[in-house]
Amino acid sequence: MKKKQNSSPTDKIDPICGMKGTIPAHGHYFCSTHCIKKYEEQHNLSSIESCPACTIPAKKWYKERLYIILIILLITLIITLHLQSTLQYMTQILTPLHILF
Repeated sequence: MKKKQNSSPTDKIDPICGMKGTIPAHGHYFCSTHCIKKYEEQHNLSSIESCPACTIPAKKWYKERLYIILIILLITLIITLHLQSTLQYMTQILTPLHILF
Protein backbone atom coordinates (compact mmCIF):
# COMPACT_ATOMS: atom_id res chain seq x y z
CA MET A 1 0.00 0.00 0.00
CA LYS A 2 1.08 3.51 -0.67
CA LYS A 3 2.10 5.48 2.41
CA LYS A 4 2.02 9.21 2.31
CA GLN A 5 3.98 10.91 5.10
CA ASN A 6 3.43 14.60 4.28
CA SER A 7 -0.32 15.05 4.06
CA SER A 8 -2.21 18.23 4.73
CA PRO A 9 -5.73 18.43 6.20
CA THR A 10 -7.10 19.48 2.80
CA ASP A 11 -6.31 16.24 0.91
CA LYS A 12 -7.94 13.95 3.55
CA ILE A 13 -5.62 11.02 2.82
CA ASP A 14 -4.69 8.74 5.72
CA PRO A 15 -0.90 9.10 6.28
CA ILE A 16 -0.64 5.49 7.47
CA CYS A 17 -2.49 3.42 4.86
CA GLY A 18 -3.15 5.94 2.09
CA MET A 19 -6.92 5.47 2.15
CA LYS A 20 -9.43 8.32 2.24
CA GLY A 21 -9.55 9.65 5.80
CA THR A 22 -12.67 10.91 7.57
CA ILE A 23 -11.47 11.20 11.18
CA PRO A 24 -9.48 14.38 11.90
CA ALA A 25 -6.60 13.97 14.34
CA HIS A 26 -3.07 15.38 14.72
CA GLY A 27 -3.54 17.67 11.71
CA HIS A 28 -4.33 14.73 9.35
CA TYR A 29 -7.35 12.67 8.39
CA PHE A 30 -7.41 8.99 9.30
CA CYS A 31 -9.59 6.14 8.07
CA SER A 32 -9.85 4.42 11.48
CA THR A 33 -8.79 4.60 15.10
CA HIS A 34 -6.32 1.82 14.38
CA CYS A 35 -4.44 4.10 11.98
CA ILE A 36 -4.56 6.92 14.52
CA LYS A 37 -2.98 4.69 17.16
CA LYS A 38 -0.35 3.49 14.70
CA TYR A 39 0.47 7.12 13.80
CA GLU A 40 0.74 8.00 17.49
CA GLU A 41 3.09 5.07 18.08
CA GLN A 42 5.28 6.05 15.12
CA HIS A 43 5.50 9.68 16.25
CA ASN A 44 5.58 9.02 20.03
CA LEU A 45 2.29 10.83 20.58
CA SER A 46 -0.78 10.07 22.60
CA SER A 47 -4.39 11.14 22.23
CA ILE A 48 -4.40 12.82 25.64
CA GLU A 49 -1.35 14.96 24.90
CA SER A 50 -2.60 16.03 21.50
CA CYS A 51 -6.13 16.99 22.50
CA PRO A 52 -6.66 17.79 26.19
CA ALA A 53 -9.98 19.49 25.38
CA CYS A 54 -11.29 16.20 23.95
CA THR A 55 -10.78 14.24 27.15
CA ILE A 56 -13.37 14.19 29.90
CA PRO A 57 -11.87 14.67 33.35
CA ALA A 58 -12.78 12.00 35.86
CA LYS A 59 -15.21 13.12 38.51
CA LYS A 60 -14.49 12.31 42.07
CA TRP A 61 -17.25 10.04 43.32
CA TYR A 62 -17.64 11.75 46.67
CA LYS A 63 -18.24 15.24 45.26
CA GLU A 64 -21.62 14.25 43.83
CA ARG A 65 -22.65 12.39 46.95
CA LEU A 66 -21.25 14.75 49.55
CA TYR A 67 -24.40 16.87 49.79
CA ILE A 68 -26.61 13.81 50.08
CA ILE A 69 -24.43 12.39 52.85
CA LEU A 70 -24.46 15.71 54.72
CA ILE A 71 -28.25 15.98 54.46
CA ILE A 72 -28.69 12.42 55.74
CA LEU A 73 -26.35 13.12 58.66
CA LEU A 74 -28.18 16.33 59.49
CA ILE A 75 -31.58 14.63 59.42
CA THR A 76 -30.25 11.80 61.59
CA LEU A 77 -28.90 14.33 64.09
CA ILE A 78 -32.18 16.23 64.22
CA ILE A 79 -34.18 13.04 64.71
CA THR A 80 -31.80 11.85 67.42
CA LEU A 81 -31.98 15.15 69.29
CA HIS A 82 -35.76 15.25 68.93
CA LEU A 83 -36.14 11.70 70.23
CA GLN A 84 -33.76 12.40 73.09
CA SER A 85 -35.73 15.49 74.17
CA THR A 86 -39.01 13.58 73.80
CA LEU A 87 -37.70 10.74 75.96
CA GLN A 88 -36.54 13.20 78.62
CA TYR A 89 -39.94 14.87 78.60
CA MET A 90 -41.72 11.51 78.84
CA THR A 91 -39.44 10.47 81.67
CA GLN A 92 -40.25 13.66 83.57
CA ILE A 93 -43.97 13.06 83.13
CA LEU A 94 -43.98 9.35 83.89
CA THR A 95 -41.60 9.38 86.86
CA PRO A 96 -44.11 10.98 89.27
CA LEU A 97 -46.86 8.70 88.02
CA HIS A 98 -44.71 5.66 88.60
CA ILE A 99 -44.09 6.71 92.16
CA LEU A 100 -47.83 6.93 92.78
CA PHE A 101 -48.47 3.36 91.70
